[in-house]
Amino acid sequence: MTQPKFVVPHTVLFRSAELLLVDRGGDPYVPMKPVVEGIGLNWKSHHTKLSSGRFASTMVEITIVAADGRARLMSCLPLRKLPGWLMTLHPNKVRSQVRQEVLAFQNECDDVLWIHWHKGEERAKFHAPDLQQAADFTADYLTKCRQAIVDAGGTLPPWDAVAEHRIASGMAALLLRHKRWLVTFHENGEPQLMSVPQEAAVFTPEKMLSWIREHDGAYQTFLPELLHAIGDRLHAICEVPDF
Repeated sequence: MTQPKFVVPHTVLFRSAELLLVDRGGDPYVPMKPVVEGIGLNWKSHHTKLSSGRFASTMVEITIVAADGRARLMSCLPLRKLPGWLMTLHPNKVRSQVRQEVLAFQNECDDVLWIHWHKGEERAKFHAPDLQQAADFTADYLTKCRQAIVDAGGTLPPWDAVAEHRIASGMAALLLRHKRWLVTFHENGEPQLMSVPQEAAVFTPEKMLSWIREHDGAYQTFLPELLHAIGDRLHAICEVPDF
């Protein structure tokens, strides 16, 4: 009899939940029970929906070794399908106590898991606070825009706080996703986040010389500009001021 293949999962901390990621044939899968319960929803009812609805064909059962060392069979969804499932949850149709969790999972959870899968745990931990900070900033900006309309004598349409949260988080995700960021810290410890171009790099003087010399280093169209800049700098250094 063939023994079942046990899988040791990656644990990903997200908000107050411990989510899991497992490797199945080189592809990331997400055990769904921790996700559903992490949101605050009933696992039994959602497991029935997952097993019989449009995600049934992609659900697989994987034997996973839990933190206590015991092996358990868990229903897993491919990570690429998780955003689609999350969007089937309607924040306005769930209990008010879990509404914010639904919104947070919809806006951040799949990104955090995807980054963890590709970049490792530390990058994933860093990403979620950035998203929240950007979402808070965007929400504050929306509040100021509404106040400016009121101050100008305008009338605001009815506003849905749930919609505001989704707009702010969605804009934050668009701002942060698929970009590179440089994090610096002031002397007082305050962090600063700055977007940098995809082709940007950090150079020491020695690294700069190596980058220029290498065949696959500085692109050819840049070299004449570099030579021109060097000439201007040398001319400025060597120029004798008139008295």
